[in-house]
Amino acid sequence: MALRNKEPMVFEYYELKDILDGTVMYTTVDTAACEGTWKFYLLELRKTAVKIMQNRSAGLVDRLFLLGLLCQKVQECVANSNIQLIPELSAKYEKISDTGNAANLSDAIEKNIILQYELLKEMYDIRLFAQVINSENQVENVSNYQKIFNEYYQPFMLEHEYILENYLVNYIFRTVFPNSAYVETVFDSYAFMIIHYAMTKFLLIAIAATQKRMDETVVIETIYNFSRMIEHSPEYLKNVFRLLKEKDFVSLAYMTILIKN
Repeated sequence: MALRNKEPMVFEYYELKDILDGTVMYTTVDTAACEGTWKFYLLELRKTAVKIMQNRSAGLVDRLFLLGLLCQKVQECVANSNIQLIPELSAKYEKISDTGNAANLSDAIEKNIILQYELLKEMYDIRLFAQVINSENQVENVSNYQKIFNEYYQPFMLEHEYILENYLVNYIFRTVFPNSAYVETVFDSYAFMIIHYAMTKFLLIAIAATQKRMDETVVIETIYNFSRMIEHSPEYLKNVFRLLKEKDFVSLAYMTILIKN
């Protein structure tokens, strides 16, 4: 993953190409054969998702929230048999991003650090957590969690937010987002991505609690190691998603709670 690149990743767009280098946005879905379903617009949605995530006129949390709004609206179109409206929706949300109107968009959702912390603790398998940072108790309580976020994580990410942007864009690329292999709907694909992001953030905060600092090398190595571990243990993340689904936490409001400090 080219996480160190300060400039946005550049893609060319193809369908049904066996090109797997890091410069091609591709889909393994024959969208022409999917006419009459939302997947007919898959490549268009993927392009819009990347454009939203790479528009730095808004912070990363606001970009994620805007993408969530789009996925929620697309899901409503599918549920109401109005998939013909998807191109219009895609264009609408791309315009919101292009005009800079995504900035501070998530302010409408109040942050809830206590619930975020409890959700993340419940999501994490301590054994998995320990394999990455060699400790089971790095973030002792919600007060310490927010303190470490304020002192180390937030100042670092103000200067290095492009690392997580690149991580998320790479996620969109390699998982054929929003056509996840592990869940069934567009919004569930979004929620699955947010789970990745939120758990990565929690892990970085935990490491900062141990080291009392954050630096680019450690952050990138942590993201890489966590991503590789998750890819080798897909059942773990599927179980996390199932847990949230069973408790009715797979909604835009709860996903925003997970990403917003």
